Amino acid sequence: LATNAILSIKKQMDTIFPILITMLTAMGGTTSVSIYQPAMAFLTGILLNFFTHILLPIFIFSVIFDIVSNLSGNVKMEKFSSFFRSSFKWIMGIVFTIFTAFLSIQGLTAISIDGISIRTAKYAIRSYIPILGSYLSDGMGVILASSNLIKNAVGGAGLLMLLASLLSPILELVIFMLILKLTAGIIEPLGNRQVASFITSLSKSIVLLIS
Repeated sequence: LATNAILSIKKQMDTIFPILITMLTAMGGTTSVSIYQPAMAFLTGILLNFFTHILLPIFIFSVIFDIVSNLSGNVKMEKFSSFFRSSFKWIMGIVFTIFTAFLSIQGLTAISIDGISIRTAKYAIRSYIPILGSYLSDGMGVILASSNLIKNAVGGAGLLMLLASLLSPILELVIFMLILKLTAGIIEPLGNRQVASFITSLSKSIVLLIS
């Protein structure tokens, strides 16, 4: 479920992102486009591979150590399982922090440069084109505002599609996690503490997939 959800996100981004880039170019955001297009393609590719090839295997290792530790009376590996779960949380937090910081810094820089460029173009049109300059400058402002409205509508539709695709797997994982917790609660009074402990540990690991 988690892997399919990640792949679904990637496919939707590949569909929506070129449309947003086109609208941004139409609004005069050439600097933003030149920064975002290669940066986003690079970062999303890295993140997709990072989650599927590093974080998901870490999750699997934590589950394996849970199985060995709780179903074997002689071998105890709770610390290993706890280590992998903590590593998962820390790595994911660091990756998202770096990702968000990079996009924020690049975005602020690009938006500032594009804003100056657009204001300069409007001033040049108003000042250097006789008679019609002010009309053309105002018309340019209307076109930019309309393009921004369409771009925001496309972005909003993309976010709704993203939430709709994520809702089902998240709900399934949450229900599975609650069922595991309920099962552990039913089994523990019956005396089988090892199995109850294993199921409880597994439910904690499912939280990682949900996040």
